[in-house]
Amino acid sequence: MRRRLSLRLRIMAAVAVGLSAVMAVLGLSGIQVLQESKQRLLEERLLTARALAERLDDALLTTVQHLAGLAASPDLHGRAGGPDVEARWDEIASQEPFASHGLYLLDARGKVVRAGRRLQLDRGTSFASDEAVRKVLAGSRMAISDLVAAPRTKSPVVLVCVAADPGALCAAADLSQLPFDRYISGVQLGQTGHAVIVDARGMILASTDPGDRFGADEHPDFHAELIARREARVGPASYYKASIPVERHIMAFAPSRAAPWGVSLGQTETETLAPVTRTRTRMLALGVIALLVALAFAWWDTGMVIRPLHRLVDQTRRIAEGDLKGVVPVERRDEIGDLAESFEGMRERLRALVEDLTRRETEAQALYEISREVLSRPDLEGVLESIVAHARRLLGADVAVLCLASERWRGTPAAVSGAAEAVIRGAAPLCSVQNGTASFQTLSGGCPALRPEYQRSHAIAPLVLDGAVQGALCVGTRQETDLGARATSLLAGLANLAAIAIRSADLHAQLHLLAVLEERERIGRDLHDSTLQSLYGIALTLEAARATLPADSEAAAARMEQSLAAMSRVTDEIRAFVQGLHTLKGADRSLVEAIGALAGEMSTSASLPVDLIAQDRMVDLPEEDRAQLLMIVREALANVVRHSQASRAEVRVSADAATIRVEVRDDGRGFDPGAWRTRGEGLDNMEARAAGIGGRLAVTSAPSRGTTVVVEVPRRGEGGGGRGDRPRATAHR
Repeated sequence: MRRRLSLRLRIMAAVAVGLSAVMAVLGLSGIQVLQESKQRLLEERLLTARALAERLDDALLTTVQHLAGLAASPDLHGRAGGPDVEARWDEIASQEPFASHGLYLLDARGKVVRAGRRLQLDRGTSFASDEAVRKVLAGSRMAISDLVAAPRTKSPVVLVCVAADPGALCAAADLSQLPFDRYISGVQLGQTGHAVIVDARGMILASTDPGDRFGADEHPDFHAELIARREARVGPASYYKASIPVERHIMAFAPSRAAPWGVSLGQTETETLAPVTRTRTRMLALGVIALLVALAFAWWDTGMVIRPLHRLVDQTRRIAEGDLKGVVPVERRDEIGDLAESFEGMRERLRALVEDLTRRETEAQALYEISREVLSRPDLEGVLESIVAHARRLLGADVAVLCLASERWRGTPAAVSGAAEAVIRGAAPLCSVQNGTASFQTLSGGCPALRPEYQRSHAIAPLVLDGAVQGALCVGTRQETDLGARATSLLAGLANLAAIAIRSADLHAQLHLLAVLEERERIGRDLHDSTLQSLYGIALTLEAARATLPADSEAAAARMEQSLAAMSRVTDEIRAFVQGLHTLKGADRSLVEAIGALAGEMSTSASLPVDLIAQDRMVDLPEEDRAQLLMIVREALANVVRHSQASRAEVRVSADAATIRVEVRDDGRGFDPGAWRTRGEGLDNMEARAAGIGGRLAVTSAPSRGTTVVVEVPRRGEGGGGRGDRPRATAHR
């Protein structure tokens, strides 16, 4: 029979559908309100831009009127030949707000014929290339320029020009003195807002952000079109950095009537629309909360009706699925209550059977896991800790202790699981050695390694190896409990596994020692029988060749002597490897001395100049770390000789409080680091040696750029210098 939806789900579905319909209607109304709010916000921003533009226009037109009056005044014509004419011009310029740079009188060709005392050097300079000047000279009554550079000082200025005899009268406003900033300084647009005055070429004449002044416009596409069309607009525009759009701003632009400029207010789209976004989010959150509250109330109300029956159904299903922990509730005194009581009795009987089976399975699984660990894990301590942990868990004890008579533990517990304060440190061990044999103490008073309060119930099992007692495993509890025969048998099995683990660890150690000895003997034989014999043969050949050289071949003989000496050193080192004495000749020296010897050897044998730069009194490394580092330096210098075709090399040695750093540089042909692993095992070996002493290796190179090998090693040993010594660079060759 196909089951329909429950009554509770049908009620919840009806409530959800009804509330969703109401929320949809309210949401549509809210969206319309938000759109109207957004439109009003943008219109207010545009009105502000227009007001600022009109304010700027009024100031510019006032300046034009003053200049027009000055062009017709005696100050321009009647007193042209006076002795103090330049001072008078400076005085007139100081009275004009947009003549902070000065006044210019231009002839019909646009050249400066008169200027103030400060601008005497600008006489003869031509402004004919400026668009505003050309308009006035062509007959226009007035014109205002875009941003231009002053002739001599190259300061950013704009020109306000009117027609005058013989050509034009221009007031130059020095933008570095911020003449236009006061017309936009009062605008408040939040954290990301700004106001600018831009010209037709996209240059910023004034800005509330000091970093934008006199630079390129950040919204060129938006402003250029509107300035050309003399159109006011508000809307989104891309914000550019290095000609790349990075974010969107809401821009409100109003053109100037007097100049080819415009006033623009900008703010990030996120911050501009933040009030609208917050309102929308709040409306959505309130709607969701209202829907959830209504659904929660409906769920609680229907649950009061059908919850008792569902509890009984859920408990019976859990019993069928194997969950026997939950009690079947008996909430009614009728047929349903009788059924619940019957199910509760069945659950109790099944639970007892399952717990017994689970306990036996857990014990078997634990013994199996410990057996696997004994066979696979090489660390004896870990296996013993696992055994005592299993013993405490399986027997339900508060603490478990394993004591051994071996000198390795010197009478202290080999492993403890549980409360650490339960163990008596320094107590007499359960198993002690007397006259070379181990004896097991079974005391009626309990386990001597545990405190009395943890021995309300306890059990002890001996650990036997080769027929002799070698230790004991004991558990204890703070509460009275029945450990019984099962617990004693299980504890004895765990003690036997501990004995097997000890014997297995001994065998592993012996096998490892034998393998190491065999490998060392094999390597020694191979080096002695192959490498050393080959070197002896090469040495004999070189000696024979030296004997055949003419008596006057001093240079060749010297080179032959150097090769024989180097081969002798290599032979000694290989022999030292075979004998296990040390890893590299020169490792008994200080680090700087040993590296200096390597540099000198390379300079002499390979005819490659090698410079050594090191700190004085530098802290040294332990002998093993120093030997590995010397091998890395030797391999790096050998690579320079073999592969780089370099003219010189350099080794730098430095140290700080934590590390010692060695750099090997050359001026050779370099290589591609991305393909360095295909060049052989040398760099791999260097990297492995650095990692083996806790350091790291880095290789930097490029074709025709040389190669730098950097190795950093942690400072772990005592050195020759103190940490407080001040480093002083010296150079050795």
